[in-house]
Amino acid sequence: MRRQVQEWITDLLEGFYPKDEERDFNLKLEWKHGQLESYIRITKDKVAFGYGAIQWHGPHSPVSTKIEKYSLDWKELELENDKSEVLLDYMMKTINCRKRQYRSCQFCQKKFPPEHRFDSKTCHVCASNEYFVVY
Repeated sequence: MRRQVQEWITDLLEGFYPKDEERDFNLKLEWKHGQLESYIRITKDKVAFGYGAIQWHGPHSPVSTKIEKYSLDWKELELENDKSEVLLDYMMKTINCRKRQYRSCQFCQKKFPPEHRFDSKTCHVCASNEYFVVY
């Protein structure tokens, strides 16, 4: 996974400089428990690192959102000799943070992020099957 991120960052660095408007660069990675979405957001003041998640605004209203996990001031990044290594480290920290949020369901044994769990041990599908919860 690290190699994929490293290649993505190498390609990204060609157009990587502060602008007046925000720009998001999204990365989707496959891993054994599904797809991880992470991003780098560039603003005129900082570089932010985060991941994609779902927020529930009511029982049947999932909304895709982006959660910012780390940020780095442009001045800090400019001082670094190897910008790609700094960006890679922050992206890997962000991805690993997201991966740690996944938990195994006590019934199906599949791993799910917090937004797809009924409680700390049960996914939504198994909650419907085992506890008769209606979503």
